[in-house]
Amino acid sequence: MESRKQKRWPFLPPLKKQGSIILVLGLLSFSVGFAAVVHYIGKTQSLTTAAHSAGAIVNSQQSTSSPSAGQTQLSTITASSADITVDFGTRQINAYPIPSTFLGVGGVGLKLVVRNNSNGNAIHQANFHLTKLGDYDFISQIFPTPASVTDQTKQNWSLFDTEMTLAANYNMQPLISLEYTPGWLQPQNQSPPRTNPCLTYNPPYDPHSVKPMYLVNGQDKGLQMWGQLAALVVAHVDQHFRQSHALYEIWNQPDGSQFLCVPHNDQNADQDRLTAYRAMFAAAAPLMKQQASKDGVQIKLGGPALVYALKQHLTTWFPTLLNDPAIYPYIDFISYHRYFSGSTFNGGSTSLVASEQDPMLGVAAQYEQVASIVHSGKQPNARNTPIYIDEYSISSCIPVVCQNNPKYSPLFNGLFVLDYLNAVKDKQSPYGPASLLPAGLIFYSWDIPLHYLCLFGAYDAKMDCGIRTTRPLNLIPITMHTHY
Repeated sequence: MESRKQKRWPFLPPLKKQGSIILVLGLLSFSVGFAAVVHYIGKTQSLTTAAHSAGAIVNSQQSTSSPSAGQTQLSTITASSADITVDFGTRQINAYPIPSTFLGVGGVGLKLVVRNNSNGNAIHQANFHLTKLGDYDFISQIFPTPASVTDQTKQNWSLFDTEMTLAANYNMQPLISLEYTPGWLQPQNQSPPRTNPCLTYNPPYDPHSVKPMYLVNGQDKGLQMWGQLAALVVAHVDQHFRQSHALYEIWNQPDGSQFLCVPHNDQNADQDRLTAYRAMFAAAAPLMKQQASKDGVQIKLGGPALVYALKQHLTTWFPTLLNDPAIYPYIDFISYHRYFSGSTFNGGSTSLVASEQDPMLGVAAQYEQVASIVHSGKQPNARNTPIYIDEYSISSCIPVVCQNNPKYSPLFNGLFVLDYLNAVKDKQSPYGPASLLPAGLIFYSWDIPLHYLCLFGAYDAKMDCGIRTTRPLNLIPITMHTHY
């Protein structure tokens, strides 16, 4: 999944509380998925958890309003579930602690979720304690002009502060992704103008995905200026959200061609993206740490949020970063993303399940390989460096939207979490079992309706988050608990 900024995804208009049924898709996926996890683990004895079902607690609802003239009546399906509690605290094997931030949710559209669920009960009850923020391109919004660097009245913290406040209200630790380049730091807007490699593609990529450039008397000060902006974000958080324990991730998916642009005819594109990312991290991290120290706050920095962290690719990026003396002293955590695609859910070598369980490229094998590299790096406390899979989801598959399907989504999420839990006990791994569990798994699903990603959506035959219906969306009251 190549996640992008808010302007790439127009959101649904304000919604009234009437009309079609709402399913809290992400919560259903996690809770029912954990039932599968617990059942399987109980059989394999890889890890021991306790779980119980307390009976059905979701009342199915049907639309009571008739469609107006010109509207098409959409078919609805009944929503049902059970109160499922997974208690990690009573496990008999405690050698591999499960972090309180193990379950998270991210993406864009957190404000829309709150609008449809004003008191946040469903989010509180799900016990999500981690959220990734930043795919709105905070940097460009906060600092729209060069003058905004030094003039606070020209800075726009509105959306950032809203998201941080919501994370605090829901007791979720924010993982803040600092990514992309404001227009005034882009090459084509310098004097004299330079070429923005994002614009050399046909069709052009988003120009914000370019390495920063800021010409001062002919000298490029772009990296230092971008690092200064990142440090100003730290200062703002330290002042206004001091108790948030925020994590800071530098850039987003820099190994993706659309996320850190190099010229379209570059024969050494991946290495050049890595070189550019190293320069950005090395410029920003010291300034961010210095600002935090000045504020009397300890912060955690990390990255690189790779989107293609597989085999030879990850063996280039991670060792390079973790052995670079300009970078590894500042690395407090490692992050990467995992998205799956398949034409079917299961059946055949190209299905979602086959990809997820692949012995060399599946989630367990990938995590075991990443962990073996990360925990052998030169960064401080290398053997205990946290690893976040801070974006994951699955593709739409025919004939259903698998990530929203009430049958397939819980199964996939259960399988996904199960394989990460069992990675520490995998004696068949070619990389050896992981020494630690992931610090967090973030399901990418707040609300991106054009990509069929949503935590709340219209519960109908299409399961496409309601993007093709004009009828208002209602929330089904749900009580689902996951206790740590």
